[in-house]
Amino acid sequence: MTEQTPVPEAVLITGGTGSFGHRMVDHLLERGCQRIHVLSRDEAKQDLMRHELPDAPIRYYIGDVRDLDSVRGAMRGITHVFHAAALKQVPSAEFFPMQAVQTNVLGSRNVLHAAEEAGVASVVCLSTDKAVYPVNAMGMTKALMEKVAQAHSLSNPEAKTTVSCVRYGNVLYSRGSVVPLFISQLRAGLPITVTDPEMTRFMMTLDQSVDLVDYAFSHAEQGDLFDKHRVHEQVSKALERKVFLPSGGSLVIDRTEAMTVVDVNTGRFTGSSGLSLIHISEPTRRTPISYAVF
Repeated sequence: MTEQTPVPEAVLITGGTGSFGHRMVDHLLERGCQRIHVLSRDEAKQDLMRHELPDAPIRYYIGDVRDLDSVRGAMRGITHVFHAAALKQVPSAEFFPMQAVQTNVLGSRNVLHAAEEAGVASVVCLSTDKAVYPVNAMGMTKALMEKVAQAHSLSNPEAKTTVSCVRYGNVLYSRGSVVPLFISQLRAGLPITVTDPEMTRFMMTLDQSVDLVDYAFSHAEQGDLFDKHRVHEQVSKALERKVFLPSGGSLVIDRTEAMTVVDVNTGRFTGSSGLSLIHISEPTRRTPISYAVF
């Protein structure tokens, strides 16, 4: 988003203590946002953020998106919502699929319901490339979250609250990203563990992920879905490259000696176009549109 784009007046970030949420808080503060609400279950991380940003215009709410009343409480006085709260780990969702449904699907419904009640201008829901032709529980629940958002939009085309989604891939160095795992394995002299060397991953930085939310806040119409054009590569080829560390320095990987294929039975997929076929043909304007943002 350019500096000419209006700064949201008051923003609620669900899951605001996670990687995406924390970076969004920093970004909004840099742009001069005067009111930020952070809703999350993590008391320790909220306390840490409170000490890191002691004078920031942030209100902290302990709660869960599964609980409609806690979402309603955090929504008061808000104009924009970035819905990042989710269960995002593939193995966790495989072992506890109903927990993923409770948070990713029903929790998202609660956010949309509370936002419309409060007269919020825009809600941007965070999704993932695993929602495209999903083969694992996490991707399936995120795909259902997208359907919940788009069904809400189709049922309420003239609503004051604009609902849209953004799709991310592997956000580098975010919590749960494979990059910190690979680096820790290399530093420890361990083999890099991958589930499939031919798997395609879509890469983006935290800053790019924030820019995509900004773009959605500024440009979304009811039910739109935004998918940023991202760097993508097979894992086997990516591991042939030099890895530059955020702290400085680099690591060179000899993948012939460093890679081990493991079967963790967690339903990971081997590739994706990033956009599902239903979004390829040009629909009417009142039908939710999927954009690839370059």
